Amino acid sequence: MIIKNFELEKLKSTKVKKIICTDPFVKTDKNLSSLENTIKESDILILCVPHKKYKKLNIKNKEVIDIWGYI
Repeated sequence: MIIKNFELEKLKSTKVKKIICTDPFVKTDKNLSSLENTIKESDILILCVPHKKYKKLNIKNKEVIDIWGYI
């Protein structure tokens, strides 16, 4: 399953209150949240990019959709 940005926005308009996006390697996009805030504020995490930094996260109390089978 590949989730594209426009699909996330469509989902947001029908089923979710808020979508928070993060990428620890992108520093110029003001729409991105910090990794820590994204984890704290999210009920469900969707892993769309297998960054090494994500492998070490403590997300045991969160539901995770991992499209890569990475974590």
